[in-house]
Amino acid sequence: NSTSSPALGFAPGTNAANVLSARGLSETGVLRADTRQELNVKTDLGPIKINPFVVGRVTAYDNDFAAFSPDENDNVRLWGAAGVRLSTTVQHVYDGADSKFFDIHRLRHIIEPNATIWYAATNVDRTSLPVYDEPVEGLVEGGMYRVGINQTFQTQRGGPGQWHNVDLLTLSTDYVYSTGDTNQRSPYGRFFDYRPEYSNPGEYGTVDAALRLTDATSVTASEIFSFDRNETAATSVGLLIREAPKFSAAVDLRFLNPENSTFLNLAINYELTRKYSVYLGAEFDANTGDFQSAVIELHRKFRSLELAVAIATNQITGETGVSVSVIPYGSSGGGLGVSGLGGKNLGSRLGGQ
Repeated sequence: NSTSSPALGFAPGTNAANVLSARGLSETGVLRADTRQELNVKTDLGPIKINPFVVGRVTAYDNDFAAFSPDENDNVRLWGAAGVRLSTTVQHVYDGADSKFFDIHRLRHIIEPNATIWYAATNVDRTSLPVYDEPVEGLVEGGMYRVGINQTFQTQRGGPGQWHNVDLLTLSTDYVYSTGDTNQRSPYGRFFDYRPEYSNPGEYGTVDAALRLTDATSVTASEIFSFDRNETAATSVGLLIREAPKFSAAVDLRFLNPENSTFLNLAINYELTRKYSVYLGAEFDANTGDFQSAVIELHRKFRSLELAVAIATNQITGETGVSVSVIPYGSSGGGLGVSGLGGKNLGSRLGGQ
């Protein structure tokens, strides 16, 4: 019960189809048309960069979902948002900084204060729509603002004749506040600056850090603190090893406080030849002492596209699936894919970017 009820809303052993049908969800097909348009302007006011933007979105369905939301009879959702991004940069160079032990030769400290103010409104609340795709039906409504500071410490490494600049330490701190008309959908707050409508509303602070010990090895850490709950929501530490472009490996230990769960994520990417590469990934649940999921992907590069074949297993659903994806070079999305049983989310992997 402690696991099933928060995740699914009903007790173990309950017939999911009967529960969802009682809530008004139907298994019949639904036609949906969706378009999103954004207009933004970039300008400078002295040292301050200003980026106002407006977004309009229209989503039409051939169903008004009367059984799911009896009080809502509009099958066309009009969603709009407006906001502004502000940022500036301050930097200072420490020529005298030098350490053979930490491999530091000079330091540049870059400070980037930034903020985003954003508000969205709609004629159909997202709670009135069954969620087929989170980036379509799950859009945030209401207001959010974020203030933060990004800091980067750069140094030079390599020695005489081979000096190159590296980001020794990056530190990002943010505070996010959401107005009362937003609907919090997760205890793990996150603000996505490129599209705020995908964010998790709430009042929270985030800290993300990465320390580059060597050119190939980095240590990462992050924390999300919920001011709504007055407690730490999530904490993670990780290790990234990257011998580009042949080999990369990532280990990430993550603690989720609201669920009292600890997960260990593992990922390895290895380039076998110029045309073939393999990816291995797994997620270990420390609470159950078993692997929650695992995936293996084989990639083959062609002249204009990349073919990926993956096999994954999901211990939660007890399913194993096969996925085949065709990814054209230059594509900003995930390409074209066909998934088998349990293979719908094979592309969402740790260290895959």
